[in-house]
Amino acid sequence: MKKTIQYAAILLLLLVNLATYAQGDEMPHEKIKTLKVAYLTSKLSFTSEEAQVFWPIYNEYQDKKLAINKKRKSIGKAVDGDLNQFTDAELNKMLDDYIVLKQQETSLDAEYLQKFRKVLPVKKVAMLQKAERDFKMEVLEEYKKR
Repeated sequence: MKKTIQYAAILLLLLVNLATYAQGDEMPHEKIKTLKVAYLTSKLSFTSEEAQVFWPIYNEYQDKKLAINKKRKSIGKAVDGDLNQFTDAELNKMLDDYIVLKQQETSLDAEYLQKFRKVLPVKKVAMLQKAERDFKMEVLEEYKKR
């Protein structure tokens, strides 16, 4: 019962904050990050010990993943533009760099999956993937309603 109330409160907080964003207010990434922390904490029912060791690892993982994604997106934006402005050699390098970044992301995922397994029960590690997808879907749905 306590978990249900806690989950409902966090979900309500998420929806109120997203509704505010939908009304035109800016929602900085830090606010979304805070909501994500609350959402994942609720979904995964971390003990205080688990949370204490999990969050520093997870934050490090997210920072590294964000850095890779920024680089990959910059390449994607360049390729989405006028391709005639690039030589074949430049396009080949961008495509190769893009693949290298995708491989780095996959390696990062594998590395941190192992780190998460060391600090959380395997069920919670598996639930983490689903909870991240569910959070992203809720944010996207709220954004679409805007």
